[in-house]
Amino acid sequence: MNLIEYKKPTILDVSPVDSIFFETRSGNAASGGSGISHSLASAHLVIGALQNAIGKWIDPPATPDNVLSALGKG
Repeated sequence: MNLIEYKKPTILDVSPVDSIFFETRSGNAASGGSGISHSLASAHLVIGALQNAIGKWIDPPATPDNVLSALGKG
């Protein structure tokens, strides 16, 4: 009848759930997954590779103009 004696539900109050995982091969990940993180990671991998190659950080997008301006030639 009051909030002091109210018992919060815990994991023991939830009934068991049977989960079935299967691969659909609809995405580009190893298990068929797909998401926004894949596109973000690949863009920053290119930026990191450019930084290793030229020694300067380039803000995305890595267009030829941005690369040349980072090198002081544009």
